[in-house]
Amino acid sequence: MNGRATAGPIPPAPTPAGPPPLAHGTLRQAAEWFAVLQDEPADPQARQRWLDWLAAHPDHQRAWQAVQAISSQFDPSRRLQPAAKRAASHALDQAAHHGGQRRRALRTLAAMAVCGTAGLLAARYVPPVRHRLASQGWDWQSDHNTGVGQTRQLHLADGTRLWLAPRTAIDLAEAADAQQGPRIVLHQGEILVDTGRPALPAPAHRPELTVVTHLASLRPLGTRFSVRTRDRQCTLSVFGGSVAVRPGTAAAAAAEQIVPGGWQTDIGATSIGRSRPVDEARQSWAKGLLLADDMRLADWVAELSLYRPGHLACDPAIADLRVAGGYPLHDTDRALALLMQALPIRVRYTLPWWVQIEPQAG
Repeated sequence: MNGRATAGPIPPAPTPAGPPPLAHGTLRQAAEWFAVLQDEPADPQARQRWLDWLAAHPDHQRAWQAVQAISSQFDPSRRLQPAAKRAASHALDQAAHHGGQRRRALRTLAAMAVCGTAGLLAARYVPPVRHRLASQGWDWQSDHNTGVGQTRQLHLADGTRLWLAPRTAIDLAEAADAQQGPRIVLHQGEILVDTGRPALPAPAHRPELTVVTHLASLRPLGTRFSVRTRDRQCTLSVFGGSVAVRPGTAAAAAAEQIVPGGWQTDIGATSIGRSRPVDEARQSWAKGLLLADDMRLADWVAELSLYRPGHLACDPAIADLRVAGGYPLHDTDRALALLMQALPIRVRYTLPWWVQIEPQAG
C-alpha cells in the first residue's frame, strides 16, 4: 500500500505560472505549417514563409512549440522531415548577418526544428514534466491511474465498485482489519463509486469507505456517487443514498454536511457550495457514452478530448452552440461525425492528431 493513502486531505498542487492561452487561429496556423513541412521535398519558398511566420510574433513560436510537443507523443522519430531541418539550419546561417536579438531568436527556432526535443519546449512554454504528465493522467507514483481514453473498473474487498475516468490517479488502501474501511485518495481526475449496499443507520454496522481529495473528505452513506477534481475544483454528484462531506481545512466534525441523492455540489477548501439537481449524465462515461442535454459545445469538446490523444478544440465563435444526444466516447471519430450531422459545424483534421471544430463554411 502506498503510504499517502493513509494521510489526510492533500494540499492542492501549485499552479505553474505561464503565458496566456494561445489564440485559436494561431494554433491552427502552426498545425497547418507543420503539415506543410511534412512534405519532402518541401517548396523552398514555403520554408522561407514558415521562417518568416515564426519570427513575426512570439505567439507563433509558442504555437509551433505546442504542435511539436504534441507530435512527439505520437512518433518521436518523425517530428519533422529533413527538409524542415535543413530550413532551420539555413536560418542559423542567415542569423549570422543580423543583430544579436534576431540571432538568438532564430537559433532558438532552429533548435526546435532540428532537435524536436520536448525538454526544450517544456523549459519555457509548458508546465514542468511532473505537472505535464499528471495533466495527462500519468501519475507514476499513484497506486492506480488511467491515461487519455482509458477507463478502469476496480472491485474492492468490501463489495464497492470503483470506476476511474481518463486522466485519473488514485491511491487505495484496502481495510487493514474489520474495524477499518477502505480509503481512496483521489489526486486528480474523476471516479464513480458504488458501495453496493443501502444506507445504514448510525452507528454503521460495518466499516465505512472514505474518499479524500485535496479539498474535502467524503463519507458515503450507502451510495452511488461521483467525484471530479480538475482545474483545482471539486464536484460531488450523488446519484443514490447520500454522502457526508467535510471540507479539507475544517477541523471539527460539526463542519460535516450531508448531500442527499439527486443533488450535486461544488466543494471548496473551507465551504460547500449550494446544492443543485444532479446531472444524471455525469455517470454515463462509465458506460462509454457522452450524454449531452443542452451542453455547451466547448464543454462537449473538453469532455471528448479526455478520450482522444492530441489536440481537439473548437473555434471560440461557436463555443456556445448547444449539443444534445448520446455520443460514443471510445470512437471519437464517429462522435465527431455525429456532431457534424447535428450542428452547423465542420471538423478540420489538419493532422490525424490535430483536430479543430469550426463554423460551417458558407
